[in-house]
Amino acid sequence: MAGPTDPRPQRALRLACGVACGTALGFGLGLPLPFLTPVLVLLLLAMSNRPLTLRAGLSLALVAALTCGSGLLLSPLLRHSPFSGVLLVALGLFFSFRFALRGGNGLLSTLQVIGLTLVTAAGTSSMALGQEVVVALIKAVLLTTLCVAIGHWLFPEPAGLPPAAKPAAEAAGKAAPTAVAAAAGSDPCANPGLAGKGRACSDTLGANGRGPALVVIPGISGGKSYAMSRTEITVGEFNRYCKASHACAGLPAGDRDASQLPASNISLAQAQAYAQWLSSASGYTYRLPSDAEWMHAAHAGGGWKQSPDSNCIPPSAGDDNSGGPISALGREPNPWGLVNMTGNVWEWVTSGGGVIVRGGSYNSYWSDCTVDSHRSDNGGAQKDVGFRVLRELK
Repeated sequence: MAGPTDPRPQRALRLACGVACGTALGFGLGLPLPFLTPVLVLLLLAMSNRPLTLRAGLSLALVAALTCGSGLLLSPLLRHSPFSGVLLVALGLFFSFRFALRGGNGLLSTLQVIGLTLVTAAGTSSMALGQEVVVALIKAVLLTTLCVAIGHWLFPEPAGLPPAAKPAAEAAGKAAPTAVAAAAGSDPCANPGLAGKGRACSDTLGANGRGPALVVIPGISGGKSYAMSRTEITVGEFNRYCKASHACAGLPAGDRDASQLPASNISLAQAQAYAQWLSSASGYTYRLPSDAEWMHAAHAGGGWKQSPDSNCIPPSAGDDNSGGPISALGREPNPWGLVNMTGNVWEWVTSGGGVIVRGGSYNSYWSDCTVDSHRSDNGGAQKDVGFRVLRELK
């Protein structure tokens, strides 16, 4: 039975209102392809429970122009060399679907598919017709922004719900399970006695069990405390997200030992999508730690730099670097209870608008296997790069 803050009635009314608005504007204004507006409204309201800002709407229109406009570039090739053109369209569709299935932005993938099919087909018939379709799509996106805003104005989210995930136009990430509201004052990690003690806390994820074990880190320079996952996110934890969200195929985990290995060989976008899923499922904000937050937690309020049993290449190994990752649950923790801050796999941290990796890995020589070790990174999938998450305290 619906509770007093059950959002489903409001969302159903918002969806109906938005689609009605899109239908009225699309057909009432006599736009080319008038069905595009209600279809885009339906997609956006189904994918996110937050309204699009004007800036996000304009950005989405620009993305539509760029992604769908790419279809026009293939039209001449399809006319003069159909076989090569069809191969390129098929390749583009493959990468678009692959991007979405691996945790990428579903709406961006949809626009790319439209550009590779509808726009390309129209442009092959007539370049003027293809341009008209692109213009119609841009107009539809702008009207969609208006209809979504009207729907949220008339039927806003009920008060007391946890923060929603970012809209598809503003964040990369896949749909997460229904958010579970945390009762006021019930933050399991908010006990002041947990900070710096190494004692674990965790969040419930509704039907998906519990989230990763967290330890509370005292704030930087006396600032607000925050929590970090005690270990690197494991294969088992990442695969639970894949199974619940259907956003990825999951990582190989034939037995319990394999499921406890750190999740690696995934992209930065997938790691961020996992954090977004935790946020939506728990009602708390999860994200990658910043470089300063990671370093503060790693040093543990002092000069800690390296675990004596780090999974790195020991000095006695010479040039032998044939090792591999071990269980994320093992090895000696730092004074604040964080495990594998050095060695095993590099860990992503945000830095200056991008990411770097810290802490070394099983491929690192002992002298380089410290919390101060870092290297630049492009966010691609790598066997020796994993991540841990930061959870903000309320």
